[in-house]
Amino acid sequence: MSGLALKGNTDSRSMDRREFVESILVVDDDPDFSSFLKKFLTYQHYHVESVQSCADAFARVASKKYSLIMIDIGLPDMNGIEFFRKLRESIDYTELIVMTGSPDIEAAVEIVKEGAYDYLAKPFDNDRMLKKVKDAIHLRNKKIMDELERTATQNIALGNTFHGYKY
Repeated sequence: MSGLALKGNTDSRSMDRREFVESILVVDDDPDFSSFLKKFLTYQHYHVESVQSCADAFARVASKKYSLIMIDIGLPDMNGIEFFRKLRESIDYTELIVMTGSPDIEAAVEIVKEGAYDYLAKPFDNDRMLKKVKDAIHLRNKKIMDELERTATQNIALGNTFHGYKY
């Protein structure tokens, strides 16, 4: 399902009533901030999970795909840039937004240059944050659709088949 959680009735007889919800992982060592972000984004109809360490984030990412991961670069168990680089190696089609509560904006900008979608300086405006979340997830979904289109086009050009159907 690639970063999507199932919401609503999952009975196979009523498949048309299901809704897919984008999954977000918040990685922040401040439990109050994580709780607020989780509630705020859940209210916006996202499925949100939160962890407070890099180790916990790696464990979650190993077992589940997320549409977006929001990372505080000031985590105690690993340098933010190092964490980003290792995380980036282990995920596909997941956008990353970096958050920082410290004046170290340079580290956040460096991470964006290396492929993060964007960064947010704490405290941030909720509307601005929500727009970045929506835009990041939209970009992620566009990348997936572009890849599917590219693959289908290649298969058509090669005359490949899928489950007995010729492209």
